[in-house]
Amino acid sequence: MILASYSRGSGYGSLSRTVEEIILAFDGVYKNIRTFGQLSRMVPANPKEQKEQAAVALVSMISLLQTIDNIISRLSPEQMKE
Repeated sequence: MILASYSRGSGYGSLSRTVEEIILAFDGVYKNIRTFGQLSRMVPANPKEQKEQAAVALVSMISLLQTIDNIISRLSPEQMKE
């Protein structure tokens, strides 16, 4: 029922295409989360570099979150009728 709801809501027209999009979305989100984890562990040894690297990490993390949002935006379940 859930898969059918996503198939109708996303407008792909077939369950196989919807499954493919779900797999592609999972892959993209998984890779971005791994990169996010790597960025979150960026701690420079030199305290003078901390501000610069922290800023780069923050901008990179924001970019990754926007990428994840774009990846999953193609999938949406059918809206319930009230």
